[in-house]
Amino acid sequence: MIQKIATLMFFVLPFTFSIYAEELGTDAAKLAAIKELLASTGAPANSQQFTRAFSQQLISVLRIANPQLSQQAIDIVNEEVDKIVSKAFANDALQREIYPLYAKYFTLDELEALVVFNRSKVGKKANAIMPQLMQESLVAAELWSQEIGPLISTEVLRRFEEEGISIRMSPESATK
Repeated sequence: MIQKIATLMFFVLPFTFSIYAEELGTDAAKLAAIKELLASTGAPANSQQFTRAFSQQLISVLRIANPQLSQQAIDIVNEEVDKIVSKAFANDALQREIYPLYAKYFTLDELEALVVFNRSKVGKKANAIMPQLMQESLVAAELWSQEIGPLISTEVLRRFEEEGISIRMSPESATK
């Protein structure tokens, strides 16, 4: 039975990739390499990260207008977001958007090299820590922008004044 399934997959997958690749405007070998690359990076497992991000964002927005948001409401948000994200991942909607991007920026040889790297010890470690690293990097970038933002505003306003450029800082100041 397993032999029959393996044989069927051997003949059906290339045909399926050919149809899918034609639909996406790339060749089947490149599409297979993109799929393998994304699998090697753990991308299919990232639906949980998308779910958490969407849920947290929606809950944050709801809490602005509803500071006492109930746990039941939070549970409903988490359940519905999980259901929708899982369904979207299952029907390849995201892949149909992402695969052409990879095909646009990488050659087949580059994709294959990335797969080799991602299957290596260092590649596996990079993929395991990358979500946390990116999250912490975003926090660091936000703190940095808060640090230099006032300096940028001050210097730009100083230059405007030097050059005789008059601007409004807010819509309210336009009516005054």
